[in-house]
Amino acid sequence: ECSRGCRFKCKFCSFPLIGMKDVASYIKTKEAFRDELVSNYENFGIQKYSFQDDTFNDTTEKVRHFAEVVDSLPFKIYFWCYLRADLLVTHPEQIELLHQVGLVHTWFGIETYNHKAGRFVGKGLDPDRIKEMLYKAKEVWKGDVYVQQGYIVGLPFEDSKSVASNAEWLASKDCPVDNTLFVPLYITPQEVRDKHEILYTSEF
Repeated sequence: ECSRGCRFKCKFCSFPLIGMKDVASYIKTKEAFRDELVSNYENFGIQKYSFQDDTFNDTTEKVRHFAEVVDSLPFKIYFWCYLRADLLVTHPEQIELLHQVGLVHTWFGIETYNHKAGRFVGKGLDPDRIKEMLYKAKEVWKGDVYVQQGYIVGLPFEDSKSVASNAEWLASKDCPVDNTLFVPLYITPQEVRDKHEILYTSEF
């Protein structure tokens, strides 16, 4: 983890530490991050990482913060991380920056390409702008980055025709998404939450 928490609060998300507006204050220092990478490389030869931040690209400043560390290393690193697609739309400079830092695999929580459903759950950007960004990112990344995404079936305001239509696009040959995981929206019953002492639940 390079940072803790997420400044967003999607209605389906049950992660702890969501909706943290001061998330930038929970970030690894450049010195600590670099020391960790160097130690792992010198002692174990590690160059591949899975960055587990809830949203690795929550600010461009944060991406640049870690890019400066990576640029100072005498070796390359390669990593997987969670990215928020709408931030790449509004901050397109992140696309090339992430490529330079060593991104090779990412997961987008797209959840839906239905505009009304997206707005309801906290993913309100126009889906056409998201798709346009995905094509642009794929062009910039030149096949170096494997793109996965999640799609929630059963969100309010999205019917089966909408899901089927978007699934057809995702299966098309020119689609910039390499792999999509379709999952049903589920709400854990109270008795199950109590039995397993589940502490974190989504707004749903």
